[in-house]
Amino acid sequence: MATGEGRIATRAASTATSGRRRLRGGLLLVTLMAWALLFAGGSWLNLPAYCTASARSVGPGWAGLELALILNPPGGLAAAWLAMLLAMMPPTLDRPLAAAGERGPGAAGLFLLGYGAVWMAAGAILILLAIALRALLPAPGAPLAVAALAALAWQASFPKQVCLDRCDAPAGDRDSLRFGLSHGCWCVGAGWALMALPLTVETGHLPAMALVLLVLLVERRRGPRPQPA
Repeated sequence: MATGEGRIATRAASTATSGRRRLRGGLLLVTLMAWALLFAGGSWLNLPAYCTASARSVGPGWAGLELALILNPPGGLAAAWLAMLLAMMPPTLDRPLAAAGERGPGAAGLFLLGYGAVWMAAGAILILLAIALRALLPAPGAPLAVAALAALAWQASFPKQVCLDRCDAPAGDRDSLRFGLSHGCWCVGAGWALMALPLTVETGHLPAMALVLLVLLVERRRGPRPQPA
């Protein structure tokens, strides 16, 4: 009897491991496809073109900011941000997606819907801030310097660590949509300052994205801090 139960447990563990590998492979494929599209340089995916070209052509000040917002169509900005998310976020989602997938058919989709909605809303704010920095601080490198200082300060802060711990914590909400929304909120809190950096880079947007992705992966693989007894 014990041997039979052991075999069942071993088979279940093997099935779970295989499923996790397939999930990671699928997420990696999504990431690679997004990076391929970004490298292809299609205009609707070229985020620096939205941020940089308008800022250089409209001039500094509030008038420049107003014109920059006019010249940047919301649909194009949303598509560019979505491409950036698809290139950077999937490698960080294997554990929460696996947890959501255990809740039944469609649960993973509901999780992604909630998670993606939070990051798309955050992107609207971050992109507006990036455009504002470029319009109001026309000196070369000034927007990136401001964003980098903000990122350094946030990375070293206690609220950032709290958000990161909650982002890495096991799923607590049984509703998959609420799980996606809450997980997205905590992960936005943990990563908004890093995600803002590539938006302020005048050249080298893709290398900046790759560097930020590396930092995000290192943070997530460390896992949450152990709680004091």
